[in-house]
Amino acid sequence: MLKNRVSIGLALPNMKRLFTVFRLLALAHSKEYYGVYVGKLESTDKGISGHVFLANETILQIVNFTHESVKDSDSTQLLFFNTGRTSKAKAVYLEQTTPDGKFILPITPVLNGPFKRQTIVVKIPENVLSWNSFALADNEDQVSFSKISFYTTI
Repeated sequence: MLKNRVSIGLALPNMKRLFTVFRLLALAHSKEYYGVYVGKLESTDKGISGHVFLANETILQIVNFTHESVKDSDSTQLLFFNTGRTSKAKAVYLEQTTPDGKFILPITPVLNGPFKRQTIVVKIPENVLSWNSFALADNEDQVSFSKISFYTTI
């Protein structure tokens, strides 16, 4: 009987340590994973910034996307480039946060600002291996404001 009391007495400090470890783990917050980092979009004259991640071979996420529209006629689209061809994003979604969690809503592929530190999810036409680069460009003349090459990151 004394043998059982000794083993219980030795187990209590270990249980306290284990409980402390679990409490610390419960308090820890993990950093959100967006995918493989591709690069930074930036155009100071257009008020554009954001970090681009490749979530999988058909989805890009632009995190902390900011687009401060300079004038009413500003319109920005998402373009994918390869030698001799260009394609617009298949679909674009805006991440929304509610008390119940996060979800995405479809939005127009023409990104008329303003956006302030939001997450944009972009469906890539075909897949990422079909394209050399990705850019934010003017909707009318397709002049790039900010461009990222996939070859330097994949």
